[in-house]
Formats: sequence, C-alpha cells, structure tokens
Amino acid sequence: MKQFFITGTDTDVGKTVVSAAIAAAAYDRGFKVGVMKPFASGSRSDTRLLKKHARSAQAVSEITPFYFKHPLAPYSSNLFEKKPLSVGGLRRAADTVRSKHDVLIVEGVGGALVPITQSFYAIDIADMLKLPVVIVSRLSLGTINHTLLTVEAVRTRGLKLAGVIFNRVPTGKNGLAERTNADVIRKLGKIKILGVFPHLKQSTVQSPAALGKTAEKHIELSALL
Repeated sequence: MKQFFITGTDTDVGKTVVSAAIAAAAYDRGFKVGVMKPFASGSRSDTRLLKKHARSAQAVSEITPFYFKHPLAPYSSNLFEKKPLSVGGLRRAADTVRSKHDVLIVEGVGGALVPITQSFYAIDIADMLKLPVVIVSRLSLGTINHTLLTVEAVRTRGLKLAGVIFNRVPTGKNGLAERTNADVIRKLGKIKILGVFPHLKQSTVQSPAALGKTAEKHIELSALL
C-alpha cells in the first residue's frame, strides 16, 4: 500500500492543496485513494477539498474524526471546548480507511510540533501510524530555518523522511531567495526535493483534473505512488 503523512513548516504553506493535488493525481492513475486530516480547527474546508480531489466516498467524519470549532491548535482549542480526545482511536480510524483503499494520504494540522494534547504533537501522528513524512515548505525567505527545524523534528523521532515539496506561496515571487533556497536546504539537510509547486489560481485549485495534472508536472510522484 502507498501511504504517507504530509506536514508543513507552518500553517498556510499550502499543504492541503499539495495533498489534494497528489490525491487527484493518484486517482487519475487508477488508485482508490483514502484521505485523512484527523485533526482540524476552525473550518472543514480542508476536509472537503481532500474529499473532492480524492473522489472519495468517505464521510467527512471519517476524514476528520476530531474537529474543533476554534481556529487554534487542537490542544489550545480544546482548552475551551473540553472534548474527550483519545488519540488511540486515531489508529483504528486509519486502519478502517486503509482497509478500503490503495493509497492513504494523511495530512497533519499546521506544523510538525502543533500540539494535539499536552503530550501528543502533529508529527506523532506519523509515528503512531508508521507513515513516511513529506514536508511542504514555503520557498521564500526564512524557509531554510523552518524547513531544517522540521527535518530535525522528523529525524529525532526516527521517522522516514520521503522528501520536501516547496510551494510558491503566497505570491509566486521568484527572487534570489526563491531561486536558491531549495538547493541550500537539499545540501544542508541531505534531503530529497520532491518538487516545487507553482502559485495557482483558485480555479485550478478547485478542479481535480487541473490540480492532478499540476501534481504530475511539478512533483516527483514516482517517489510516493
């Protein structure tokens, strides 16, 4: 089975769009694609985008079993909502999705060290489910620090790092930093660069066919699928 965990170096680096793009491409290649964003806060829009692009019959509650209405880290949100939260249930939920699909794409929430509980962080989802990790990172100034810190968090836990996908957010700027950062990170982090994702119009983001083609063009999918 093809399966992996997608985390980001921060919130709003475009990991949901990248996750949806890979899901769309996998479906177009003939795979039955299961998606999960186990924890979400503030909106279910990411869950709906994943479902749409995977062409999935999954229930929203199966894709995102733990939802918090406050737009905060799950741990912070739950200080107000006080929901019972058993991360042990996550493994059972993932096994259910695995049993019905050829590919499993699990998206984290925010960055790698976003707290889910007082002792369980977003990156621990990958550890619990035994998934290799894909990091989605900005290409702009400041990303060297953010990306290498995320790489360190992955490796400290003994997890397999599949590689990094850079995303041209939020503007698609192509200055000196954007032209050099990926190669610097590849050399210093000794990591595989899986691609550089372009800045996209919303019409492309919302189209499974268009987004899948974008993934085929800009991501080394052979390393994942």
